[in-house]
Amino acid sequence: MYDERLDFWEVAFGRALKKLTVTIQDKVWRDTNRSKPLEHAETGEILAHVVEAAGTSDPFGAEELFRKDYREQLPAAIGSLAPDKRRIIKMCQEGFPIDSIDPNVVTISKALNLSEKTVRTKRKQALAALKKFLEKGDKQ
Repeated sequence: MYDERLDFWEVAFGRALKKLTVTIQDKVWRDTNRSKPLEHAETGEILAHVVEAAGTSDPFGAEELFRKDYREQLPAAIGSLAPDKRRIIKMCQEGFPIDSIDPNVVTISKALNLSEKTVRTKRKQALAALKKFLEKGDKQ
């Protein structure tokens, strides 16, 4: 005799199938919406949201390093960072890439045994902290 009610395995399969469908739909949506233009089609200028996302503060930029007071404050600002962020900033200063497809290249992510995304996140946080520290120094 067949029982009309759903058993545990039928419910679990239905739930798993629904979750898989939603996951695939999300992946397809991300893949189709991922590539957006970085520059204005007519003028060739970088779009505002791209500049905001990339961050415009470069504590090692040439225009900033020409100021003597800035050059004197930068080591103190770097010294105020947490040790892991300080290491990342020092390695960026020395020209180490964050990640590379070449397995023979020494990278920050390999040297610190961190993922590329973690290194980029910590670098972004460190640069924000440096900017804040240096802006405070300018107001004093």
